[in-house]
Amino acid sequence: MNNTTFCFNIKSVIILLALGLVGCSSEQQAVLEGNWELAEVSVVDQGTADGYTPTTSDKELTLGADGVFESNGDLCTLSEGTDVSTTGKWGFTDNVLIIEGCAESIAYELTTSELVLIYDCLESCKHKYVRRS
Repeated sequence: MNNTTFCFNIKSVIILLALGLVGCSSEQQAVLEGNWELAEVSVVDQGTADGYTPTTSDKELTLGADGVFESNGDLCTLSEGTDVSTTGKWGFTDNVLIIEGCAESIAYELTTSELVLIYDCLESCKHKYVRRS
């Protein structure tokens, strides 16, 4: 093993350890984990006081404790459709979800019963999920 390879491997290990140390608390992960159903969407100029309108979409999201997510729709876009099933790994840090397969991470707001995904766009682009029992 040459010095360049050794230094690269050490740097990789240090970066992975640092990411693990700045991760969010296990309490927040426990709240994120579970089954979620899309209930409302927010796009500017919808005419509602809080900016959200109910959706008739059957889009669902499961965030597993094993770091695997499943959805019956595309999580990387504002699509409410359920024509594309997606699955992969997920993680989080500083109120940002990292979804495998998405070009960008997705900001989120979280309560015990609601998960709001905030998409990067010029307008107010949010999907509000409610916890399924």
